[in-house]
Amino acid sequence: MTVSQITPFSVVPNRQTDTPTAFSLKSSTFVDEQANQFIPDANALATQVNGEAIQVAADVLLTAGDVVLTAADVVFTGLDVIATGADVITTNADVVLADQAVIDANAAVGINSVGHSTTSYTIGLGAGQITVETGKGFGVGQNIKITDNANIANRMLGTVTGYITGTGVLNFTINDVGGSGTISDWTVIQANLGSLVEDTTPQLGGNLDLNGFDIPVSAATQSAIDALTKTDIGLGNVDNTSDANKPVSTATQSALDLKSTLSANTFTATQTLPAIKLTTGAGASKVLTSDAAGDATWEDAASSGTVVSVVSTTTQTAVKDSHYIITNVALTTVTLPTSPASGDTVWVTVTNGLTTNIIARNGQTIMGLAEDMTIDTGDSTVPLRFVNSSWRLV
Repeated sequence: MTVSQITPFSVVPNRQTDTPTAFSLKSSTFVDEQANQFIPDANALATQVNGEAIQVAADVLLTAGDVVLTAADVVFTGLDVIATGADVITTNADVVLADQAVIDANAAVGINSVGHSTTSYTIGLGAGQITVETGKGFGVGQNIKITDNANIANRMLGTVTGYITGTGVLNFTINDVGGSGTISDWTVIQANLGSLVEDTTPQLGGNLDLNGFDIPVSAATQSAIDALTKTDIGLGNVDNTSDANKPVSTATQSALDLKSTLSANTFTATQTLPAIKLTTGAGASKVLTSDAAGDATWEDAASSGTVVSVVSTTTQTAVKDSHYIITNVALTTVTLPTSPASGDTVWVTVTNGLTTNIIARNGQTIMGLAEDMTIDTGDSTVPLRFVNSSWRLV
Protein backbone atom coordinates (compact mmCIF):
# COMPACT_ATOMS: atom_id res chain seq x y z
CA MET A 1 0.00 0.00 0.00
CA THR A 2 1.14 3.51 -0.80
CA VAL A 3 0.05 6.97 0.41
CA SER A 4 -1.87 7.66 -2.82
CA GLN A 5 -4.03 4.59 -2.16
CA ILE A 6 -5.49 6.11 1.10
CA THR A 7 -8.94 7.82 0.52
CA PRO A 8 -9.39 11.16 2.35
CA PHE A 9 -12.28 11.42 4.86
CA SER A 10 -15.28 13.67 4.03
CA VAL A 11 -16.00 14.73 7.61
CA VAL A 12 -13.33 15.55 10.11
CA PRO A 13 -14.39 16.81 13.60
CA ASN A 14 -12.70 19.89 15.07
CA ARG A 15 -12.87 20.72 18.78
CA GLN A 16 -11.99 24.33 18.24
CA THR A 17 -14.75 25.27 15.81
CA ASP A 18 -17.50 22.65 16.12
CA THR A 19 -20.32 22.86 18.59
CA PRO A 20 -20.76 19.88 20.83
CA THR A 21 -23.64 18.62 18.81
CA ALA A 22 -21.85 19.14 15.52
CA PHE A 23 -18.66 17.58 16.92
CA SER A 24 -20.58 14.51 18.07
CA LEU A 25 -22.23 14.07 14.66
CA LYS A 26 -18.96 14.56 12.86
CA SER A 27 -17.24 12.11 15.22
CA SER A 28 -19.75 9.39 14.49
CA THR A 29 -19.51 9.99 10.78
CA PHE A 30 -15.71 10.08 11.03
CA VAL A 31 -15.56 6.75 12.86
CA ASP A 32 -17.85 5.08 10.37
CA GLU A 33 -15.90 6.34 7.39
CA GLN A 34 -12.63 5.46 9.07
CA ALA A 35 -13.81 1.92 9.78
CA ASN A 36 -15.14 1.48 6.27
CA GLN A 37 -11.82 2.56 4.80
CA PHE A 38 -9.55 0.79 7.32
CA ILE A 39 -10.96 -2.69 6.74
CA PRO A 40 -10.29 -2.86 2.99
CA ASP A 41 -6.97 -1.11 3.48
CA ALA A 42 -5.95 -3.67 6.10
CA ASN A 43 -7.06 -6.52 3.87
CA ALA A 44 -5.08 -5.05 0.99
CA LEU A 45 -2.05 -4.65 3.22
CA ALA A 46 -2.36 -8.23 4.47
CA THR A 47 -2.63 -9.46 0.91
CA GLN A 48 0.48 -7.51 -0.05
CA VAL A 49 2.43 -8.80 2.96
CA ASN A 50 1.38 -12.36 2.21
CA GLY A 51 2.50 -11.97 -1.37
CA GLU A 52 5.85 -10.63 -0.32
CA ALA A 53 6.25 -13.51 2.18
CA ILE A 54 5.53 -16.00 -0.60
CA GLN A 55 8.13 -14.26 -2.74
CA VAL A 56 10.72 -14.38 0.10
CA ALA A 57 10.02 -18.09 0.63
CA ALA A 58 10.52 -18.66 -3.06
CA ASP A 59 13.77 -16.76 -2.93
CA VAL A 60 14.89 -18.92 0.00
CA LEU A 61 14.05 -22.10 -1.89
CA LEU A 62 15.94 -20.80 -4.88
CA THR A 63 18.99 -20.07 -2.68
CA ALA A 64 18.85 -23.60 -1.25
CA GLY A 65 18.85 -24.89 -4.78
CA ASP A 66 21.91 -22.86 -5.49
CA VAL A 67 23.60 -24.45 -2.47
CA VAL A 68 22.78 -27.91 -3.75
CA LEU A 69 24.28 -26.96 -7.08
CA THR A 70 27.45 -25.78 -5.30
CA ALA A 71 27.66 -29.12 -3.47
CA ALA A 72 27.50 -30.86 -6.82
CA ASP A 73 30.38 -28.71 -7.94
CA VAL A 74 32.36 -29.89 -4.90
CA VAL A 75 31.73 -33.51 -5.82
CA PHE A 76 32.97 -32.72 -9.28
CA THR A 77 36.17 -31.23 -7.78
CA GLY A 78 36.68 -34.46 -5.84
CA LEU A 79 36.56 -36.34 -9.13
CA ASP A 80 39.33 -34.10 -10.36
CA VAL A 81 41.45 -35.09 -7.33
CA ILE A 82 40.87 -38.78 -8.02
CA ALA A 83 41.92 -38.23 -11.59
CA THR A 84 45.11 -36.51 -10.35
CA GLY A 85 45.84 -39.50 -8.12
CA ALA A 86 45.62 -41.74 -11.13
CA ASP A 87 48.12 -39.52 -12.86
CA VAL A 88 50.54 -40.00 -9.92
CA ILE A 89 50.20 -43.78 -10.16
CA THR A 90 51.02 -43.56 -13.83
CA THR A 91 54.09 -41.45 -12.99
CA ASN A 92 55.33 -44.09 -10.51
CA ALA A 93 55.04 -46.70 -13.19
CA ASP A 94 57.02 -44.46 -15.47
CA VAL A 95 59.76 -44.28 -12.82
CA VAL A 96 59.90 -48.05 -12.57
CA LEU A 97 60.18 -48.26 -16.34
CA ALA A 98 62.89 -45.61 -16.33
CA ASP A 99 64.85 -47.50 -13.67
CA GLN A 100 64.64 -50.67 -15.69
CA ALA A 101 65.76 -48.76 -18.77
CA VAL A 102 68.84 -47.53 -16.90
CA ILE A 103 69.63 -51.05 -15.69
CA ASP A 104 69.26 -52.42 -19.22
CA ALA A 105 71.42 -49.64 -20.63
CA ASN A 106 74.17 -50.33 -18.09
CA ALA A 107 74.11 -54.00 -18.93
CA ALA A 108 74.30 -53.21 -22.64
CA VAL A 109 77.41 -51.02 -22.39
CA GLY A 110 79.18 -53.12 -19.74
CA ILE A 111 78.99 -50.73 -16.78
CA ASN A 112 79.91 -52.82 -13.73
CA SER A 113 77.66 -52.88 -10.70
CA VAL A 114 79.19 -53.59 -7.28
CA GLY A 115 77.20 -54.61 -4.20
CA HIS A 116 78.02 -55.76 -0.67
CA SER A 117 75.92 -58.31 1.16
CA THR A 118 73.99 -57.59 4.32
CA THR A 119 72.91 -61.24 4.70
CA SER A 120 74.84 -64.54 4.90
CA TYR A 121 74.92 -67.19 2.19
CA THR A 122 76.42 -70.69 1.96
CA ILE A 123 78.59 -71.49 -1.07
CA GLY A 124 76.79 -73.87 -3.43
CA LEU A 125 75.41 -74.42 -6.94
CA GLY A 126 71.90 -73.56 -8.09
CA ALA A 127 69.41 -70.84 -7.22
CA GLY A 128 70.19 -68.49 -4.36
CA GLN A 129 69.44 -65.12 -2.84
CA ILE A 130 71.28 -62.48 -0.82
CA THR A 131 70.51 -58.87 0.08
CA VAL A 132 72.80 -56.05 -1.06
CA GLU A 133 72.48 -52.25 -1.15
CA THR A 134 69.45 -50.74 -2.82
CA GLY A 135 69.57 -48.81 -6.08
CA LYS A 136 72.26 -50.94 -7.74
CA GLY A 137 72.45 -51.61 -11.50
CA PHE A 138 71.97 -55.37 -11.50
CA GLY A 139 69.70 -56.66 -14.27
CA VAL A 140 68.24 -60.03 -15.17
CA GLY A 141 70.67 -62.07 -17.27
CA GLN A 142 73.81 -60.34 -16.08
CA ASN A 143 76.81 -62.50 -15.20
CA ILE A 144 78.12 -61.87 -11.68
CA LYS A 145 81.02 -62.94 -9.53
CA ILE A 146 80.40 -63.17 -5.76
CA THR A 147 83.62 -63.11 -3.67
CA ASP A 148 84.33 -63.48 0.06
CA ASN A 149 86.00 -60.24 1.22
CA ALA A 150 88.09 -62.14 3.78
CA ASN A 151 89.26 -64.94 1.44
CA ILE A 152 89.10 -64.60 -2.35
CA ALA A 153 89.33 -68.39 -2.67
CA ASN A 154 85.69 -68.45 -1.58
CA ARG A 155 83.76 -67.34 -4.66
CA MET A 156 80.72 -68.10 -6.83
CA LEU A 157 80.04 -67.39 -10.50
CA GLY A 158 76.50 -67.13 -11.80
CA THR A 159 73.71 -65.18 -13.48
CA VAL A 160 71.23 -62.66 -12.07
CA THR A 161 67.63 -63.90 -12.14
CA GLY A 162 66.10 -60.92 -10.36
CA TYR A 163 66.93 -57.76 -8.43
CA ILE A 164 64.56 -55.49 -6.47
CA THR A 165 66.15 -52.07 -6.49
CA GLY A 166 63.98 -50.79 -3.61
CA THR A 167 64.93 -53.60 -1.16
CA GLY A 168 68.29 -54.80 -2.48
CA VAL A 169 67.15 -58.45 -2.76
CA LEU A 170 69.33 -60.13 -5.40
CA ASN A 171 68.36 -63.53 -6.86
CA PHE A 172 70.78 -65.58 -8.95
CA THR A 173 71.70 -68.99 -10.30
CA ILE A 174 75.25 -70.20 -9.45
CA ASN A 175 77.09 -72.23 -12.13
CA ASP A 176 80.60 -72.47 -10.64
CA VAL A 177 82.00 -72.24 -7.11
CA GLY A 178 85.30 -72.22 -5.23
CA GLY A 179 85.90 -72.79 -1.53
CA SER A 180 83.21 -73.60 1.02
CA GLY A 181 81.39 -72.29 4.07
CA THR A 182 78.73 -69.78 5.05
CA ILE A 183 79.94 -66.24 4.39
CA SER A 184 78.40 -63.00 5.73
CA ASP A 185 80.60 -60.48 3.90
CA TRP A 186 80.20 -60.96 0.14
CA THR A 187 81.12 -58.56 -2.67
CA VAL A 188 79.04 -58.90 -5.83
CA ILE A 189 80.59 -57.72 -9.12
CA GLN A 190 78.93 -57.60 -12.53
CA ALA A 191 81.13 -59.85 -14.66
CA ASN A 192 79.77 -59.16 -18.19
CA LEU A 193 81.42 -62.31 -19.57
CA GLY A 194 80.12 -64.48 -22.32
CA SER A 195 81.58 -67.55 -20.64
CA LEU A 196 81.69 -68.21 -16.91
CA VAL A 197 84.91 -70.27 -16.96
CA GLU A 198 87.30 -68.62 -14.48
CA ASP A 199 91.00 -68.20 -15.34
CA THR A 200 92.70 -69.72 -12.28
CA THR A 201 96.23 -68.90 -13.48
CA PRO A 202 96.27 -65.21 -14.51
CA GLN A 203 99.64 -64.00 -15.74
CA LEU A 204 101.37 -61.09 -14.01
CA GLY A 205 102.44 -59.63 -17.34
CA GLY A 206 98.87 -59.46 -18.61
CA ASN A 207 95.98 -57.14 -17.80
CA LEU A 208 93.34 -58.27 -15.34
CA ASP A 209 89.75 -57.14 -15.18
CA LEU A 210 87.87 -56.51 -11.93
CA ASN A 211 87.10 -60.22 -11.62
CA GLY A 212 90.70 -61.43 -11.88
CA PHE A 213 90.45 -62.61 -15.48
CA ASP A 214 93.12 -62.07 -18.12
CA ILE A 215 92.40 -59.52 -20.85
CA PRO A 216 94.51 -60.30 -23.97
CA VAL A 217 96.96 -57.62 -25.10
CA SER A 218 98.76 -57.10 -28.35
CA ALA A 219 102.34 -58.26 -28.91
CA ALA A 220 103.56 -54.65 -29.10
CA THR A 221 101.91 -53.77 -25.80
CA GLN A 222 103.33 -56.87 -24.12
CA SER A 223 106.81 -56.04 -25.43
CA ALA A 224 106.58 -52.52 -24.01
CA ILE A 225 105.49 -53.90 -20.64
CA ASP A 226 108.40 -56.35 -20.56
CA ALA A 227 110.89 -53.56 -21.33
CA LEU A 228 109.88 -51.42 -18.35
CA THR A 229 112.55 -50.87 -15.69
CA LYS A 230 112.22 -49.72 -12.08
CA THR A 231 113.41 -46.27 -13.11
CA ASP A 232 110.60 -46.00 -15.66
CA ILE A 233 108.03 -46.32 -12.90
CA GLY A 234 109.78 -44.08 -10.33
CA LEU A 235 111.45 -46.83 -8.28
CA GLY A 236 115.07 -46.24 -9.29
CA ASN A 237 116.35 -46.28 -5.70
CA VAL A 238 114.70 -49.59 -4.82
CA ASP A 239 117.04 -52.57 -4.40
CA ASN A 240 117.24 -55.81 -2.45
CA THR A 241 119.47 -54.58 0.39
CA SER A 242 118.79 -56.52 3.59
CA ASP A 243 117.38 -54.71 6.60
CA ALA A 244 120.63 -55.15 8.52
CA ASN A 245 122.62 -53.45 5.77
CA LYS A 246 120.28 -50.55 5.06
CA PRO A 247 122.09 -47.22 5.68
CA VAL A 248 120.64 -44.42 7.76
CA SER A 249 120.40 -40.81 6.65
CA THR A 250 123.15 -38.28 7.38
CA ALA A 251 120.88 -36.44 9.82
CA THR A 252 120.10 -39.64 11.72
CA GLN A 253 123.76 -40.57 11.96
CA SER A 254 124.68 -37.08 13.23
CA ALA A 255 122.08 -37.38 15.98
CA LEU A 256 123.35 -40.84 16.94
CA ASP A 257 126.92 -39.56 17.19
CA LEU A 258 125.86 -37.16 19.95
CA LYS A 259 124.59 -39.98 22.17
CA SER A 260 126.76 -41.34 24.98
CA THR A 261 127.54 -45.03 25.37
CA LEU A 262 126.63 -47.15 28.38
CA SER A 263 130.23 -47.23 29.69
CA ALA A 264 133.60 -45.40 29.50
CA ASN A 265 132.12 -41.97 28.79
CA THR A 266 134.22 -38.81 28.99
CA PHE A 267 132.27 -35.56 29.22
CA THR A 268 134.08 -32.42 28.06
CA ALA A 269 131.47 -29.90 29.20
CA THR A 270 129.39 -29.23 32.29
CA GLN A 271 126.63 -31.80 32.58
CA THR A 272 123.28 -31.11 34.27
CA LEU A 273 121.95 -34.18 36.00
CA PRO A 274 118.45 -34.78 37.36
CA ALA A 275 117.82 -35.55 41.03
CA ILE A 276 119.64 -38.75 42.02
CA LYS A 277 118.64 -41.13 44.79
CA LEU A 278 121.54 -43.19 46.22
CA THR A 279 120.55 -46.54 47.68
CA THR A 280 122.42 -47.36 50.92
CA GLY A 281 121.43 -50.97 51.25
CA ALA A 282 120.21 -52.45 54.54
CA GLY A 283 120.06 -50.19 57.58
CA ALA A 284 119.71 -46.46 58.14
CA SER A 285 121.96 -43.63 59.33
CA LYS A 286 124.57 -44.37 56.68
CA VAL A 287 127.05 -41.87 55.26
CA LEU A 288 128.98 -41.95 52.00
CA THR A 289 132.75 -41.88 52.55
CA SER A 290 135.74 -42.21 50.26
CA ASP A 291 139.26 -43.54 50.80
CA ALA A 292 142.58 -42.23 49.50
CA ALA A 293 142.04 -43.93 46.14
CA GLY A 294 138.75 -42.10 45.65
CA ASP A 295 136.58 -45.18 46.08
CA ALA A 296 133.28 -44.42 47.88
CA THR A 297 131.51 -46.70 50.31
CA TRP A 298 128.52 -46.52 52.66
CA GLU A 299 129.42 -46.69 56.36
CA ASP A 300 127.68 -46.29 59.71
CA ALA A 301 127.53 -42.66 60.73
CA ALA A 302 129.32 -43.32 64.03
CA SER A 303 132.31 -44.99 62.38
CA SER A 304 132.76 -42.51 59.59
CA GLY A 305 133.62 -39.49 61.75
CA THR A 306 131.71 -36.82 63.63
CA VAL A 307 128.10 -36.38 62.57
CA VAL A 308 126.64 -32.92 63.04
CA SER A 309 123.01 -32.64 64.21
CA VAL A 310 120.88 -29.56 64.89
CA VAL A 311 118.87 -29.70 68.13
CA SER A 312 115.59 -27.78 67.91
CA THR A 313 113.78 -29.50 70.81
CA THR A 314 114.26 -29.30 74.59
CA THR A 315 115.84 -32.79 74.90
CA GLN A 316 118.33 -34.76 72.83
CA THR A 317 119.90 -38.17 73.50
CA ALA A 318 123.43 -38.21 72.14
CA VAL A 319 125.25 -40.99 70.31
CA LYS A 320 128.98 -41.38 70.16
CA ASP A 321 131.09 -39.38 67.74
CA SER A 322 128.36 -36.77 67.21
CA HIS A 323 128.30 -33.00 67.34
CA TYR A 324 125.07 -31.33 68.56
CA ILE A 325 124.26 -27.68 67.85
CA ILE A 326 121.54 -26.29 70.16
CA THR A 327 119.26 -23.86 68.30
CA ASN A 328 116.16 -24.32 70.44
CA VAL A 329 115.16 -21.02 72.11
CA ALA A 330 114.37 -22.71 75.46
CA LEU A 331 116.60 -24.53 77.95
CA THR A 332 117.82 -27.72 76.25
CA THR A 333 119.26 -30.90 77.81
CA VAL A 334 121.66 -33.14 75.86
CA THR A 335 121.95 -36.60 77.50
CA LEU A 336 125.25 -38.48 77.03
CA PRO A 337 125.29 -42.10 75.72
CA THR A 338 124.32 -44.84 78.21
CA SER A 339 127.29 -47.23 77.73
CA PRO A 340 130.17 -45.30 76.23
CA ALA A 341 133.43 -46.93 75.20
CA SER A 342 136.85 -45.49 75.73
CA GLY A 343 137.60 -42.93 73.02
CA ASP A 344 133.94 -42.05 72.25
CA THR A 345 133.39 -38.31 71.74
CA VAL A 346 130.41 -35.95 72.02
CA TRP A 347 130.48 -32.24 71.12
CA VAL A 348 127.83 -29.71 72.19
CA THR A 349 127.63 -26.17 70.76
CA VAL A 350 125.27 -23.52 72.21
CA THR A 351 123.77 -20.96 69.82
CA ASN A 352 120.54 -20.02 71.63
CA GLY A 353 122.25 -17.47 73.91
CA LEU A 354 121.12 -19.19 77.16
CA THR A 355 123.46 -19.91 80.11
CA THR A 356 121.29 -22.72 81.51
CA ASN A 357 121.62 -25.51 78.91
CA ILE A 358 122.56 -28.89 80.48
CA ILE A 359 124.69 -31.91 79.54
CA ALA A 360 123.22 -34.89 81.46
CA ARG A 361 125.82 -37.52 82.55
CA ASN A 362 123.40 -40.48 82.15
CA GLY A 363 124.94 -42.65 84.96
CA GLN A 364 128.53 -41.81 84.14
CA THR A 365 130.75 -39.10 85.64
CA ILE A 366 131.89 -35.86 84.05
CA MET A 367 135.42 -34.82 84.99
CA GLY A 368 135.22 -37.51 87.71
CA LEU A 369 132.15 -35.89 89.30
CA ALA A 370 128.78 -37.58 89.57
CA GLU A 371 126.78 -34.53 88.51
CA ASP A 372 125.37 -32.97 85.32
CA MET A 373 127.19 -30.11 83.62
CA THR A 374 125.54 -26.68 83.13
CA ILE A 375 126.87 -24.74 80.15
CA ASP A 376 126.94 -21.21 81.59
CA THR A 377 127.99 -19.39 78.43
CA GLY A 378 125.56 -18.53 75.66
CA ASP A 379 127.76 -19.23 72.64
CA SER A 380 130.35 -21.87 73.37
CA THR A 381 131.33 -25.39 72.33
CA VAL A 382 131.96 -28.18 74.88
CA PRO A 383 134.05 -31.13 73.53
CA LEU A 384 133.86 -34.32 75.63
CA ARG A 385 135.74 -37.63 75.28
CA PHE A 386 135.16 -40.75 77.39
CA VAL A 387 138.56 -41.62 78.98
CA ASN A 388 139.29 -43.78 82.07
CA SER A 389 135.60 -44.36 82.81
CA SER A 390 134.66 -40.65 82.82
CA TRP A 391 133.67 -37.93 80.37
CA ARG A 392 136.41 -35.33 80.19
CA LEU A 393 136.85 -31.97 78.45
CA VAL A 394 139.36 -32.11 75.62
